[in-house]
Amino acid sequence: MDRVKDLWDALDDVATIRKRELFFEFLTAVLAGILFGILFSPKSTMQIGSNNGNGNCGGDDNCKKRRKKCAKEKEETDSVIVIE
Repeated sequence: MDRVKDLWDALDDVATIRKRELFFEFLTAVLAGILFGILFSPKSTMQIGSNNGNGNCGGDDNCKKRRKKCAKEKEETDSVIVIE
């Protein structure tokens, strides 16, 4: 406990540092905060986008079934020849 008290008392001393050192200490703290936030943020499965038919189902079985159904319906309509 004495070591912590000595350290705490030493923090009251006035120290002169260069602006470059201050800038790099600030930059290091910001980058460490960003990295900490990325690594320990809660993981989610949120999708950002309109899902406007880009063909990406993301493992959704219902989406794959709908895509197969739409492809089958398209084949059926494409194979019909209308003669007037």
